[in-house]
Parts: sequence; C-alpha cells; structure tokens
Amino acid sequence: MRKEQPNLIYIVKPEEVPSPPKSSESYPNFTILGASDLKAAAASAIATDVIKPTLTGIGLRIATMFATRAALAVVPGGLPISVLVAVATYSPAIMQFFTKGKDEIPKDLQKELEKQGTEDVEAFMREHAWSLKMVEEADLIFPPGHPQIGMLYRRHPLAGVKSTNKLRVYIPAERYDEILLEEREAELLRLLVHLGATQISITKKRRTTNLSKLSATLSASVPAANGEIAADGTTKKTTDDNQTRVFELAGKTWHHGEAVDRSSFAWASFEPSWDALIVAREIGGCTQADLEVREITTFSSDRSVTAQIAANVAKANAGVANSSTSEEENIYLIRAQFSRPISRAEELKLATAGAAG
Repeated sequence: MRKEQPNLIYIVKPEEVPSPPKSSESYPNFTILGASDLKAAAASAIATDVIKPTLTGIGLRIATMFATRAALAVVPGGLPISVLVAVATYSPAIMQFFTKGKDEIPKDLQKELEKQGTEDVEAFMREHAWSLKMVEEADLIFPPGHPQIGMLYRRHPLAGVKSTNKLRVYIPAERYDEILLEEREAELLRLLVHLGATQISITKKRRTTNLSKLSATLSASVPAANGEIAADGTTKKTTDDNQTRVFELAGKTWHHGEAVDRSSFAWASFEPSWDALIVAREIGGCTQADLEVREITTFSSDRSVTAQIAANVAKANAGVANSSTSEEENIYLIRAQFSRPISRAEELKLATAGAAG
C-alpha cells in the first residue's frame, strides 16, 4: 500500500493500517459549531454511504475512550501526548474533550461529540497511519534509530523547498522543536565559518517555567463556616541555565566584495537576522555580530495545545485537581568576531612579505 506523503505519519503495525474508503465522498465533516450542526453532519455522513475503515489496535483504543465519561482525559494504552495532540488538532470534537473538563461540555452535546470523535479518529488513522514497510517503500528519511511503531513524525518544515533536499525527511513529533533548533544552530555555525569568523561564542540558555496548581475542596471545621471551602493555589517558578562554548579559529581570508554561496544553507532564506549578517559582512565588512536563535519559531509545534492537554490528562488521573506543567525553551545566544576584509593586492603583498621573511 502506497500513500501520498502527509505532514504527519503515525507508525503502526501492518494490521492497524486501515483500508481506504471505497466512496470518493469526503468524510468526516469537521464543522462543529453546536448540537444542531453535529446532527446535520451525522445525517449527511450516513446519506453518503461512506465505507469506514475497521479500527484495530491503537486506533480502536483511542476511539474506545469516548465510551465512558471517566476516560475523557485518560491516555489509552500509554499513547504519547504528541499523538493525542495530533488527533485533537485534527478533530474539533476531540479538541473539546481534551481541553475542557467533562462538566464544561453540555449534556446534550456529549453524545454527539463522542460519535464525531470516534469518526474523526477513523479518518485520522486512514490518512496518517503508516506501517514500517510503507515507510521503506516510500524511501522516507528519519533520524538514526527511527521510525518506531507507536510514534508520530512530522514532515520537515522545509520539505517544499527543493534546494534544501528535505522532501522526504521526517522528525519525531515529541522532539520536533528541539531537533530543528539543533539543526539551525549547526547551520549557523557553518555559515559563520564560511564568512571568515575568527571567534564564535555560543551560549545555550534554557528557560524552564514550572506552573503548579492545586485546587481542592476542604471541609470546614468551624460552625460559622459550615459547608465547604474551595482552595486554589498557583505556584510559578522560572529557572535559567546557561552553557557556553567558544571556538577559536584562524579564520578564512575574506576579500572585499566576496559573497557567500547561500544555496549551501537551507535556513538562510528564513532567518532575517542571518540575512542581515550576510549583507553586513559582504558589503560592510562586519567584524563583530550578535545573534539569537530561538527554539520557538513560526515552524514550531503548537505548544499551548500540548501543555493544555498534558495538564488535563494529569488532572484527570490525579486524586485531586492537582496539576503541574513545565514549559521549556532553549535559546542560543551567539557572538561572532571576524577578521578585517582585505583586497587581493593586500593578500599578495602579505604573501610576498612572508616569503621574503
């Protein structure tokens, strides 16, 4: 079985890859505005006579969680949060289940959301479930040790740029931002070397914000306050860790009017600060520059949804509504020094003087 390359690939066992529908009609309808819209969408889906895939394994476990109210935010079968986020982003119905408490969803809407969520899981599996054999036949590229069954992978954000050779590259969804940051930092280091840097200082700054929230109901022990007391406490702690590396280089000789080959750098066209540095070096003879490479960019995964779903899962599995979330971002602060550009005549004069000495 061969599929077109999607933006997401979920690796499953061969028997868990659903068969494609025999009807050419699109399915399901993802417009979810209210109960009336859901009923209309359900009626429309029945009328089109779409043959749905049979769910097995992990796909079936995702769908089964909608059968009981208590399981709304419980991860089925040890499913990674990244997969839940992908399915939730794909389906407005599932998004509501994982970002809202079960008491926040109107009673008359819950059953419709359960039905729609199950159908959306079927559609997600049909579009994104791949076996290892399918991956091999498509000649896709993964990091060493991958792909692995049960993991979700995202297509490289520069896959559509032919000159970057990223067309068939996929990255583990759970480390997507981290891997792209490392890739960009390594490419920037190469760029600085090509521009003739004599010293490069790279400081990796990791900012971690821990947010803990405890919400519990306590019984009052004094007669004047007979009843219950709601306690709600929030604690936020931010920690910065810094690590610095320094590279001392002889430095590539840089001539007046020289230009760097931008086609050798995949990210240069998408990083405005890099472009400014190249122009400053090529035209202005820049001798020092400071740059910042952040983990969160326009290509980043949706961290807010991930954090919200992770917090709700923890909350649902706890004895009280006690959840702790950790938000982390890595940032590279880079300072580069360059030698003064020289002319061809100066280079020849220095070479002659060196030979004579």
